[in-house]
Amino acid sequence: SARLMATLRATDLIARMGGDEFTIITEHLLRREDAALLADKAALTRRTEILKAAMTVGDSITSQLEIRDVLQAVVERATVLMRAKISSLMLVDEKTNQLVLECVYGSTPEYIEKPNLDIDNSLLGRVVRTGRPLRVRDVRICPQYTHRDLARTEGLVSLLSVPLKWRDNSMGVLNVY
Repeated sequence: SARLMATLRATDLIARMGGDEFTIITEHLLRREDAALLADKAALTRRTEILKAAMTVGDSITSQLEIRDVLQAVVERATVLMRAKISSLMLVDEKTNQLVLECVYGSTPEYIEKPNLDIDNSLLGRVVRTGRPLRVRDVRICPQYTHRDLARTEGLVSLLSVPLKWRDNSMGVLNVY
């Protein structure tokens, strides 16, 4: 709401409806076009935030020589940008055919200590195999999700997992909870 308040006039009122939904109560708008302009201004604030996050990751990539630091910056920015609880990045270990946790942000030690995932027999492995993103509404009850108990303990619910690709090969996955 602070970002929205910065885009409004002192006489405007903002109310949270739930989650990320807000209502703006304003007076002295004489035309529908004025209301549309106000809505566009609020939407631009969010787009600006997304672009700033992308620029931060881009700056991090170009300014750092350590790949681990770059990957950690990507995970941190994904967490902040998506307003998530935890984000993690897992890379393919071709020798063991497993996904190995490389970077994480926002987790407990228990999450970090979870075992590697077999690419052929895991939900996140499917993202690597297909090269397509995956969305799970509730990992706590998803039978294919390997660590349901840990998800309950960590307070994780929804998951978005996207493949990390180099040319046509999936090198790993970025997971946002």
